[in-house]
Amino acid sequence: MVIQKYFIENEYLPKIIKNYNYRSYQAEFSEKIYDLLSSYKTVVAEAPTGYGKTFSYLIPIFELGRRTIISTKTKQLMNQILVKDIPNLKKILKGNDLKIASLLGRRNYLCHYRFGKFIVPYRDMYIDVVSWVDNINEDDIILVPNDKFDGEVIGKITADSYQCIGVKCPYINRCSFYNAKDIANNSDIVVTNHHMLLADIAMRIKYDGSYNFDFAEHIVFDEAHSIVDIFPAYLGDELSSYSILNFIKDNRSYLGEDRFKDLYSKWKVLISRHRNTDRLTEKMESDFKKLFDEMDKIFSSYITEEDYSIFQKYRDTFENIYKNDGVKVVENNGDFLSIKNIPISSGDKFVEGLKCSCISSLMISATISFNGSFDYFMGELGLDDTVEKIRLEPPENFMKQGKLFINDYFIDNVEDKKIFYADLMKHLKGATLVIFNNLSHMLEIYR
Repeated sequence: MVIQKYFIENEYLPKIIKNYNYRSYQAEFSEKIYDLLSSYKTVVAEAPTGYGKTFSYLIPIFELGRRTIISTKTKQLMNQILVKDIPNLKKILKGNDLKIASLLGRRNYLCHYRFGKFIVPYRDMYIDVVSWVDNINEDDIILVPNDKFDGEVIGKITADSYQCIGVKCPYINRCSFYNAKDIANNSDIVVTNHHMLLADIAMRIKYDGSYNFDFAEHIVFDEAHSIVDIFPAYLGDELSSYSILNFIKDNRSYLGEDRFKDLYSKWKVLISRHRNTDRLTEKMESDFKKLFDEMDKIFSSYITEEDYSIFQKYRDTFENIYKNDGVKVVENNGDFLSIKNIPISSGDKFVEGLKCSCISSLMISATISFNGSFDYFMGELGLDDTVEKIRLEPPENFMKQGKLFINDYFIDNVEDKKIFYADLMKHLKGATLVIFNNLSHMLEIYR
């Protein structure tokens, strides 16, 4: 009964949660998680809405005090855990000195190399970017504010896994991503997202090299149902024409205007030629290979050694797509296309990668089972019968205690919506959740 006290005694959760209501099922669920993780069991748990899943697994993690990676599906849930839930728990867990950190994908951090290459020489054109960087402490881990700059600027001041030149970078010691990675790997609890972590787990299978996350005693996958869709994509390979075209533009000054226009035009023609293709063909492979061969001859002579190594990453990915087994598809997205190779089966690889990443894991979500069975989820991820399974029934009868209202007509004018919702709320009892698909209308109605 190590965990029960946090839910019952006034000095714990009742102290930090306004209008706290003790729920025996939440305390019992949390106690079960503690018992299983303390024995290093791998657990698949389905707990419907209303169980308070986050506190149910966070309290056992803090109580155990072991190195743990918490992976979520969205940045919003990451922020909730980092900014709200963990700070609240630390208020009541006196004497707890666990180090907490977060780690995001590279595209969230300032790349000093690309900033110096694409912004500084043209500082008069990017006054707002230069001013922002000038006012930041160089020793800080610099996160790029996505709401401050447009996509083109963010592309110039951040690096993805292809664009990062790693140990060759003259700014490696100042790199925000690598510094954040070091802090995360020297922390007890790391909060990240599924894309970041699952890409890392896939890397352990595909390559023998350095990884973003050090080995952990436990990994918690919150919103675990999405693992099934995300992991296979990282186990496979993907190449986007958008990335290639941006790479060509990045090297425009080295190529010269004529070579730049020629290569850029040939890629646009290739994209147009295969715009209506939905699967990879021999003709498409031949067209890509011919263009890559031409680029190789040009880039090996005109661009820097660091940039040529980036080009080689793109070419290696292209070759792997055709060389490796899997489903080979083409995805068209407006002016760009992506070619992909997705493994038909990835379960055995997931288990192998997970064993290289942690001792035990907790996969938790409100929606994992199908018709009351975990068979699909476990089969897709290669999990066997040694995994502990927990499936909890809904704590409340939502069908009797709540009502779902769906408009059968369309209200386009926001003023009409204001009148409609103001009138509707007057006639409703209890709390109401209104779901919008238009952000500006949502904010207007809220005001």
